[in-house]
Formats: sequence, structure tokens, C-alpha cells
Amino acid sequence: MNNLFLEKLAKAQTDEERSWIVTESFLETLSPELAAAVWAAVVPHWFNAEILAALRPELQTQSSQLYTELQALPFVEEFPDRGHNVHDLTRNLMLKHLRLERRDEFITLSQRAVEYFGNTNEQPETQIEWLYHLIVVDREWEGRELWDLAQKWNNNFRVAELESLITALLEQIAAEQVATPAKAEVYYWAGKAKFRVYRATEALERYEAALAFYRDIGARLGEANTLKAIGDVLQFLDRRTEALERYEAALAFYRDTGSRLGEANTLIAIGDVLQFLDRRTEALERYEAALAFYRDIGDRLGEANTLQAIGDVLQFLDRRTEALERYEAALAFYRDIGARLGEANTLKAIGDVLQFLDRRTEALERYEAALAFYRDIGARLGEANTLKAIGDVLQFLKRSTEALERYEAALAFYRDIGDRLGEANTLKAIGDVLQFLDRRTEALERYEAALAFYRDIGDRLGEANTLRAIGDVLQFLDRRTEALERYEAALAFYRDIGDRLGEANTLIAIGDVLQFLDRRSEALERYEAALAFYRDIGDRLGEANTLQAIGILQENLTLGLEYCQAALELYTQIGDKYSQSRNLIYFTSEILLKLGRQKEAVDALNRAIDLAREIPYQIFVEDATAKLREIQQKKSWFSIIKSWFSLIKS
Repeated sequence: MNNLFLEKLAKAQTDEERSWIVTESFLETLSPELAAAVWAAVVPHWFNAEILAALRPELQTQSSQLYTELQALPFVEEFPDRGHNVHDLTRNLMLKHLRLERRDEFITLSQRAVEYFGNTNEQPETQIEWLYHLIVVDREWEGRELWDLAQKWNNNFRVAELESLITALLEQIAAEQVATPAKAEVYYWAGKAKFRVYRATEALERYEAALAFYRDIGARLGEANTLKAIGDVLQFLDRRTEALERYEAALAFYRDTGSRLGEANTLIAIGDVLQFLDRRTEALERYEAALAFYRDIGDRLGEANTLQAIGDVLQFLDRRTEALERYEAALAFYRDIGARLGEANTLKAIGDVLQFLDRRTEALERYEAALAFYRDIGARLGEANTLKAIGDVLQFLKRSTEALERYEAALAFYRDIGDRLGEANTLKAIGDVLQFLDRRTEALERYEAALAFYRDIGDRLGEANTLRAIGDVLQFLDRRTEALERYEAALAFYRDIGDRLGEANTLIAIGDVLQFLDRRSEALERYEAALAFYRDIGDRLGEANTLQAIGILQENLTLGLEYCQAALELYTQIGDKYSQSRNLIYFTSEILLKLGRQKEAVDALNRAIDLAREIPYQIFVEDATAKLREIQQKKSWFSIIKSWFSLIKS
């Protein structure tokens, strides 16, 4: 026997052959019952006495004793919390032999494993093991069991369980134990699992594999679902023209197969792409069509998603009251059906509208609520977007250090998940804070980095906003000709995409440069045009800033004071303490002094100091204090001169 064993080893060509010779020789030394138990033990990923009894019912009375004997074998190891398992190397060798040389026995053991694990409990590891065996023995595979479980875990962000399931099923595919329909389903859900954790390139590879399998067997619905999924990944990768092609192809399949739910889902996806491409009227048409489908088939989640998407378009079109109505309706649906991601997304969207409507405390509340949901369900992109939004509110409230912290946290998330648009938006926001903190060289660096991203991904609105921000920095650095060039470039973009708020903001910025260049009549024209836009879209902060700018240009001091005080009233209404303090120090008090209304000027400066301390913003405190000191000195000097002339007269 030893000579035969050594002879076999000598003839073996590979390490695998040699390992099998050693394993086979060892198995021959075992009792028939123990050997049968070993062959059964390699089929599942772990085993215990109960599992052995289920797989070898003929040895049921001996299962406890055999389990004890198995634990003493050199290739058996403990499987924490579940029992024991055969070491991977030995298990893979024996499984390969079982599948090829003892096929009937393998199928019988796998069928018994399906029955055992399918009736045990609903723990994730048990469900995974059940599907691991079912995919081998179910020769009329329709995939419903896999679809139901994978969809449940995917929708509930149970990514670890979903990835474990896919890993187990890919093991059977690698061993060539799976029919083509099942392969297609596994690769489809493998793509879903990868995309859920933002590994977009890997997701795309899995989806393309699934698509090939679906096409091979002529499964048109599967092909449609996969084309839609590929479109989702391409959209995430900013390859939107390609995404649109996949969506249109999927839509044709859904219509041809009569899948109204698939048609509705794809219409909303097409709407999303069109919205990003600034084709918002077309996007709205697709969303309304999708909404009708969802309502007709009673899909409340789809209805909620579409209401939210319609709200997004309406918000961009400055129809914010209508947008808020759609968001509130969507929120009610999400809460009713327990869709936490949808609830989080809608809370974030409501926060966006409230922020624009100058209801920033309410906006902050919605954002914090959304952030808690995102963190709880592990939605990193949602968390990043909300951190960015919270940073925006904090920046407006002049809590710049806190804003910078939120932005930096958001930036790290965006970079980690490869979201270039999010990264660009956050770099732009960080630039805004740095500019406010007088760190303008750093701000310019962030803006230039953001601009490169926007141009690369074709985001014209982002490019316009960043050009305007760069213009702001250049203006402060006394590089006004360059600033004017950036502003004019931004203005052209805003007009082209129909962004009236952006157009208004840029007109006022151009007016500021023209005013400094002593081209006052041109500046006034720009300010008046901007004011009309702000009033039309209901932007009270923009209106206040423009009223103040017009007031500064007035040669008639009384008229100038009226404009500045009108601006101050708006700043007070919207709770902008920074702008109130700035107005009182640099504009209102100056005009009052020129009009000889010294007491009112002093009152204005004292009020400005109180506001600056509340923010807090020390520069304003120092400037206002210096002005008060100057007024007092002039007053004292005037008293000295008056006394001198009185003395001369006497």
C-alpha cells in the first residue's frame, strides 16, 4: 500500500493532484460510517450533529457520535457559533470529486441541504446557505427566491448580507454548477451589491455579465432590468448620454413586454438625466407620465419617488411653494410605508426649500433629521450631501468654522465614493468660506479645482457659479478687469440655462466692478436689472443687497438713505445679522453723518456693535468702535474750536 501511495505521488503532476491523493488515502482509513459523514460534511459551509442527521438520515442514530469523531480529524476546524467545518483546501478537493465522480450523491446531499436549511430559521446565514444549495438542484430556476431575498436586503441597506449571499452563489457558478438563467440573476444582484457601496466600475462589470446571460437565453425582462441598472451606474459616473441610451433601450423592452412598473421606473430615470442636462421641461413630462403609471398600479413608493423628483424640478424653476407641496406629499407616503431612505431624501429636499425661503432654523432641523437617517442606514452619499447642506446653512449664519468642518467631512465622503460633482460642489463651498475668512489665495485654489471638475463633467451651472466666485476673489484682489471677464462669462452661462437667480447675482457683481471703475450709470443699470429679478423670484436677501448697492450710488443723500434703510429692514426680517451690522457701519451711519444727523449715526454704530458681538465678528466691532472714536474726537475738536472763538469774542 505504501509503495502504491508513493507511486501515485510520484506520478502526480500538480499540487492539487498530490493533495487529493493524500486526502483520498486518509479517507480510506476511516470507517464507512465516518467516511460517509465526512462526504456529507463538505457539502454545506458548516455542520453540526443535526445537519449531519439531515444529510445522512440513514446514520441519524449515530449522528452525535459521528460529529464527535469528525471534530478529531486533522482537516476539521471550529466554525464560531455554528459548529464545525471542513478546512477550505480539503473541502474544495472533496467537493470537486463529489461533483464529478459521485454526481448523484452530490445532488442528493444538496437536495437534503435545501430541505434542512429551508425549514430551519430565517437567520441571514441560514437563508444564504439555503439558496447556495437551491441554485444547484432547482433545474427549473425562475429566480423568485433569490430576487425576493436580495431585493429585501438591498432595499434595507443590509449590504453585508447581500454581499455574503452573492459570494456564496458565485462559488457555485465558479464550480460550473449553475444554469444560465440563475447565473444572470446572480450577476445582476452582484451589480446591485457593488453599486450599493459605490463601487461603480465593479458594478458595471457585473451588470454587463448579467446582460450577456439574459441576451443568451432571450430573457427580455431581465435584459430590460439590467439595461436600466447599467443606466443608473453610468449616470452616477457622469456618463449621462450613455445612460440615456441605456434607459431608452430599457424603456422599449418594458413597453414591449407590458411591464408598466418597469416603464414607470425608467421614465423617472430618464427624467433624472434630462433634469441634469438642463432639459427640465422634458424631465417634468417624463415624471408626470411616470406618476400616472405609479398611481394606476398602486405603487405608493414609486408615487412618492416621483413626487419628490417633480419637487426637485419645480424648485429649480423657482416654483418653490409648489415644490414644498410635492415634497410634503412624498414625505407622508415614505413615512406611511416605512421607506427610511425616501424619508431622509425628502427631509433633505424640504430643508433645501426652507433654506432658500430664509427659514434657516427650520431647514437646519430637517437636515439634522435627514443626517440621522442617512447615518443609521449607512447611506454615505446622502450623509455627504446633508453635511454639505448643513455647512451651507452654518455659513449663511456666519458660523464659518463649523461650516468648514461640515464641508471637509462631506469632501472626504465624496472623494471616497468617487462622486466628482459632489467633490466639485464642496470645493466651491470651502472656497466661499475661505473667502469670507479673508484667506483668498486658498479660496482661489479651491475654486480653480472645482472649475476643472465642473468643466470635465459638463456641469454648466457649476461652472457659472464658480466663475462668478473667482470673479469675487479677483475683484477683492484689485484685479478688476479679470473679474469682469469672469462675471461676463458666468452671465452668459446663466442666461443660456435660464438660471434667473444666478443671472441676478452676477448682474449685481458686475455692477460692483463698474461702480469701482467709476462707470456709475452702467453700474446702476445692472443693479436695477438685478433688483427686478430678485423681486420676481422672491429672493429677499438678493433684493436687500441690491437696494443697498443702489443706495450707495445715489448722489441725493436722502434718497440713498431710503434705499439703505429699506435694505436694512429686509436684512432684519430675514435674520441676517452680518448684513445688518455691515449696513449700519459702512453705509447707513456714513450717510447719516453726511446729513449731519450725528446722534442717529452713533445709535446705528452702537447697534452694529451689538449685532457683531452676537455673530460674533470682531472686525465689525473694531471698525464700528473706531468710527465712534472718530466721531467723539471730531466732537471734542469742535468743542475746543467753539470755546476758542468764544474766548476771542470775549
